[in-house]
Amino acid sequence: YKELMDEALFPVFLYPFITYIRKKYKGYTLVIAPSSNSALSKRGFSHVEKMFGILDMKMISCFVKDEVEQKHKSQIERKEIENHIHLVGTLPNTPLLLVDDVCTTGSTLLAMYHQMENHPYPVKALVCCCHAKYVEIRRWKKFVVWLWWIYTQVV
Repeated sequence: YKELMDEALFPVFLYPFITYIRKKYKGYTLVIAPSSNSALSKRGFSHVEKMFGILDMKMISCFVKDEVEQKHKSQIERKEIENHIHLVGTLPNTPLLLVDDVCTTGSTLLAMYHQMENHPYPVKALVCCCHAKYVEIRRWKKFVVWLWWIYTQVV
């Protein structure tokens, strides 16, 4: 979808879950996981913003990412992303839902979360796809809501 610049596919990922997510996270502000400027320029659109935009919820883009690519890095190398993601601006006084398309190692979500640990409201995360090993990690179960779990609750 994103690498093929196929912007037309964005509605299909969350469509079955729109009502459920809106109800479960009513009052939350969506916080978009950042892409580098070069990735945004190459694609011409923010794939995460498009995907989660169909929820019609308040959404902010308050993180920036340096020109660093994670695609071919090991899990250990990906942990260094924390040095390349920066919070800009202020966070709203609402609960926050960090949103991203894929969670491979969790480094991006953790980098975002660590910069808002002192936020006085709940901070959760929602991803469309994750690496299977995170499904069994207890600390992730409370932090990240997996769409496969939502699907089993809705269907």
